[in-house]
Amino acid sequence: MPERSFRIIFPRYDNSAQPIKAEYLEELANQLVDRFGGVTMWESIGCFRPEPEEPLLCDENYVMESVMQVQVETKTTAWKQVDDATEWMQKLSDRVAKDLGQDSIFVSIETDSRTEFRGDSLRLTASPEFVALRAKKAKRIFTKMTEK
Repeated sequence: MPERSFRIIFPRYDNSAQPIKAEYLEELANQLVDRFGGVTMWESIGCFRPEPEEPLLCDENYVMESVMQVQVETKTTAWKQVDDATEWMQKLSDRVAKDLGQDSIFVSIETDSRTEFRGDSLRLTASPEFVALRAKKAKRIFTKMTEK
């Protein structure tokens, strides 16, 4: 099944040096989950040099990444599904840039990737207790990431 990976990178702080609110991050995460079925989020540092010989400038960022599986049992072609998802991601990144007052937001769309879930201990279904425990732990990590 062909897949596409979508990644958006945006600053941890708005233009007034205030941290991006946890509610905003959760809203974005929910939108990506609703569209693609899942999202992975992490913090990163991005650096660039505006001009040769100038000092390196670095920013703290958030990265959100989702993988789209092209559906083969549908009347919509794979190309149409990818085009629709790409357009959706572009609109999302435009909105994030506007919301955060940024001139631009980095978006990456990998078109030739193959991803797999590997391991002998994968479960087809998880018990409600396991899901609740993982959700609680994920919420703690998410809260810790956004409290900095």
